[in-house]
Amino acid sequence: MATRHSCDVVVIGAGLSGLYTARLLAAAGADVLVLEAQGRVGGRTLTIHFSDGTFVDDGGQWVSPGQHCIVKLADELGIRLFPSWSEGATAYWRAGKRSVSNDLFLPEDGSAAVLVREAAKELAAMAETLSPEQPWAAPQAAEWDRITLHSWLTTNVASEPARRVLATAIEGVFARNSMPTSLLAALFWVRCGDPLTPFLTTKDPGPERRFDGGAQQLSQRMADELGERVILNAPVISIFHRSEGVSVMTAERSISARRAVIAMPPALAGRIHYEPALPAMRDHLTQRVPMRWAIKVHCLYRRRFWTDEGLSGQVVSDAGAVRRR
Repeated sequence: MATRHSCDVVVIGAGLSGLYTARLLAAAGADVLVLEAQGRVGGRTLTIHFSDGTFVDDGGQWVSPGQHCIVKLADELGIRLFPSWSEGATAYWRAGKRSVSNDLFLPEDGSAAVLVREAAKELAAMAETLSPEQPWAAPQAAEWDRITLHSWLTTNVASEPARRVLATAIEGVFARNSMPTSLLAALFWVRCGDPLTPFLTTKDPGPERRFDGGAQQLSQRMADELGERVILNAPVISIFHRSEGVSVMTAERSISARRAVIAMPPALAGRIHYEPALPAMRDHLTQRVPMRWAIKVHCLYRRRFWTDEGLSGQVVSDAGAVRRR
């Protein structure tokens, strides 16, 4: 027999977006429950601690310049940020040759830095014509959705190193690694985020920062505030939507609510049974937006030995198992 619950709003997913939504709703006086399939909160943030207390983030970790909302949330939750180590030169491994440079480009890249800035300004101007709420309604949305970001870069940016840097900056935020990125999607990311900030500002944008103690703390502290309203190990099986509200079913619980908020990646949200079925366009979206992946390998050293050579520790390679393009 399933345990029955009722509330104003049920939030499905205890990652950053789901917990933040629940936090706002609770602060507004709503009776809210959060259902999480895993046995932990945090979604795609996961902090691991070594025996000596050193922490590493297996998931998302960096806060880029201009990301004021996440900084504000960290401040509200009492989480300190610290600058990520960035001083020193970058080691490049290109075409089997090692080079060292304090700049984003090597001398043989010629005018790549200038071309990156010019293209970034053009892309930013195009992105300004999009509405964050309805990017598909932009005057040139259909045209931009028919071509890929990489085809636009090939046509408009003469330097291959410049194209590589721009593509990495725009697509890297979502660890893009499958299916071509449409120009419209890329412009939407530019419009809503800050991937081009380093190429547009005339001032030092400041360093990337990290959370002292790890990024998963954000979710953990929000969950602590919500207390028993967060239910773990509760994967949602089905959602029934009726005129009087919604019924959300897990293997052990039945939750009745006025509203449901699905704070999950589309690929996972598409595995839930919906009644009535999702509109065709939404159903297609869940099938066409796969979750992105990246591989992290953590190495713990006693000291930053690379600083003896004036290096930052960052390596950019065009070949091999470990590389960044």
